[in-house]
Amino acid sequence: MTASKAEYELLMRAPFPVSVVEGEGRVYALANPAYEQMVGRTGLVGRAFREVFSELPDDAPMFAMLDGVYRDGRAVVAEELKVSLDRAGDGQLVDTHFLFTFQPVRGATGEVTAVVTLAIDVSERRRLEEALSRSEQRLRLATEASGVGIWDYEPPTGQLQWDTRTRELFGLAPDAPVDYPVFLSGLHPDDRARVDAAVQASFDPRGGGGYDIEYRTVGLSDGVERWISARGRSLFDGGTARRFVGTVLDITERVRAGERLTALAAELRLMVDAGAALDTALDPDAMVARFLQVVVPAAADSCALFLREEGSAPRMVAVRHVDPGKEALLREAVGRRGLSASATHGPAAVVRTGRPELLAVVPREARVSAAHDAEHLAMLDEVGTRSALTVPLTVNGQVLGALTFGVSESARRLGDGDLRLAAELGRRLAVAFDASRLLEATQRERRRAEEANRAKDEFLSIASHELRTPLNAILGWARMLRSGALGPDKRERALETIERNARVQAQLVEDILDVSRIITGKLRLDVAPVDLSSVADAALDVVRQAADARGVRLSAVLDPDAGAVYGDAARLQQVVWNLLSNAVKFTPRGGRVQLRVRRVDSSVEVTVADDGQGIDPRFLPHVFEPFRQADASITRSHGGLGLGLAIVKHLVELHGGRVEAHSDGAGKGATFTVRVPVASLRRSSIDPTASPTPAPPSPRPVECPAELDGLRVLVVDDEPDTRELMELVLQGAGAQVTTACDAAQGFDALVRERPDVLVSDIGMPGGDGYALIRRVRALPTAEGGATPAIAVTAYAQGEDQRRALEAGFDRHLCKPVDAPTLTAALVALRESVGA
Repeated sequence: MTASKAEYELLMRAPFPVSVVEGEGRVYALANPAYEQMVGRTGLVGRAFREVFSELPDDAPMFAMLDGVYRDGRAVVAEELKVSLDRAGDGQLVDTHFLFTFQPVRGATGEVTAVVTLAIDVSERRRLEEALSRSEQRLRLATEASGVGIWDYEPPTGQLQWDTRTRELFGLAPDAPVDYPVFLSGLHPDDRARVDAAVQASFDPRGGGGYDIEYRTVGLSDGVERWISARGRSLFDGGTARRFVGTVLDITERVRAGERLTALAAELRLMVDAGAALDTALDPDAMVARFLQVVVPAAADSCALFLREEGSAPRMVAVRHVDPGKEALLREAVGRRGLSASATHGPAAVVRTGRPELLAVVPREARVSAAHDAEHLAMLDEVGTRSALTVPLTVNGQVLGALTFGVSESARRLGDGDLRLAAELGRRLAVAFDASRLLEATQRERRRAEEANRAKDEFLSIASHELRTPLNAILGWARMLRSGALGPDKRERALETIERNARVQAQLVEDILDVSRIITGKLRLDVAPVDLSSVADAALDVVRQAADARGVRLSAVLDPDAGAVYGDAARLQQVVWNLLSNAVKFTPRGGRVQLRVRRVDSSVEVTVADDGQGIDPRFLPHVFEPFRQADASITRSHGGLGLGLAIVKHLVELHGGRVEAHSDGAGKGATFTVRVPVASLRRSSIDPTASPTPAPPSPRPVECPAELDGLRVLVVDDEPDTRELMELVLQGAGAQVTTACDAAQGFDALVRERPDVLVSDIGMPGGDGYALIRRVRALPTAEGGATPAIAVTAYAQGEDQRRALEAGFDRHLCKPVDAPTLTAALVALRESVGA
């Protein structure tokens, strides 16, 4: 037998003698004080049944009866046995009559694992009955003392006599007349016909001439229901019953104790079955379904689980009812339509307060307060719940929801015992449900982590491929140039190829850095009013050359009056450029890509549509996820890291907008739509007269400016190739260049040469660029402490730029830096300081 500590404590507090023996050894697992007092010995727990009653012979009927219950699994109810016990402990055996009830308790596989024993000492009653057979007078005296009633009935005359005790048991006044119809009217309606038939059969000598029967009385004056054990015997004369005499005994307490024991056994069985349902199902929905199958109808006609919903009434997630039609009605009325969050009773109130609620009789106002309207109220009335209780589901002080039990199909009323049982069931369900949800969430997160890990591995593989491919072209053509085997035309092609692949590689690196900034939350915007039509036009110019090379036609419809948005012009151009580049890449030769900018309600809408290969519907929900590609195999037709659309989505959302993708399927093209709120909706403080900021033009080859003529520049970099390249570029622009290979040499050169501008790398051995600029800024102005400085570094994060400026640099440029960008920065810096 498996029972909780609380359940054993309930048995220990029982007012009637009760014990529990377990296992093949018949060892006492429980014996309450009333039981120990009755058998006249203590300290029974842990001792074997036969050991406790060692004075009895091995073949004693009490042992055989207990063994029979274990063997056959059939309960023994109210069986009277004579047992000779040494109750005083003086070695003297005393004959004692017990009324035994043995109730088997079964394990998970059906075997009897324990027996619950209820024993009532009826020795006194037995002695009185024996005295009755010896003397009527002594019997009357004894019955008056013991509570046994006597009656005498003469069938021929219909005369019926009851003693005082019998009148008490039937609730009849001492002076009230009594006859056989009065006797029948005092019986419970459900027992009346059965008792009348037994009485009539007792008048026939062939039927045994008497009865031993139990029935219920309903007090004729007080209405109290009692259980009676009655014995009657007919006295015959010539085959005719002349007198019918007998006794009645109040066995209400014995029956109630048996009912309580039966109910307790049922509760224990319910707890065991509920525990099994909660222990065997890991999926929350399956677990709850099994749990409801166990508790309905064992605990009530219906049971429903509600989960807490922030800001609204608890939501019903599962329900079971003995009537399938009413179960469907509950799913509609409560599950789909829900209950009012302001309901004064039921799950809404219990979740609010965290306190259980018992409604022995459900008042109509409870349904009125829970209904949304008259139609909803009519549905709740049709369910017809007459008695209900609700308990909170609480784990670690947090109310997860509520469990509601209802009675609608029987006359039963739920009471305090039902509330205690429901509270224990709710506690177990809450713990199991919370653990199951936690396990499910853990498994879900594990699957996500595994999927992310697979995506990461695929991304690393693709990134390696994409970075190595242009690197291969760069190295290959560089070796050809170095060999001197190329003619003038081939040399020009080699240089173009090297430059193109270097730009591809730089863009790949920039995409990876953007994703890193997104993940770490360090992506920042330089916001101002922006004309999206100008931004889109600039992006179109950048993509046009690639589209022409692939034979893809570009068309654009740009509304110049679409309105300004508030954002970062460069980042918005990146959004449009990414969408256009993506469309060109996935559109076959002869295809078409259309760009459109227009005003739609309170947003400016940018649409990029193509008639290319389209998007598989299964991949469409994942199209904006980083590191995801519809085809990540090594045989894929298109390159790239799968980051562009993820960057687009994040940039658009940073601007308060949204982006959507649509495709009718493979081979049917794709459409990407970006919507960004107009500037007046994003920032009320925008100057309405301010002209939109155009997007910065795409990088294009420019001539070196004359403003660098005679500019003295100090270049500090530990990479010889980089120093040589910068020296060549700046000298070609007319600057006078001094170089240094580390921070120490750079500082000495600055003090010695006093250049107009310092251009320094950051990451260098023996002392980085931050240390160098701090040493420079520590010098007096007359000694070069205010020398303008530009950091040129591969550390390209926003944090790196901030750190460089805080250290003392005036500008921050990311490698790789082309000649126009570097010279333009020098010109701007020279103009800002008046050099």
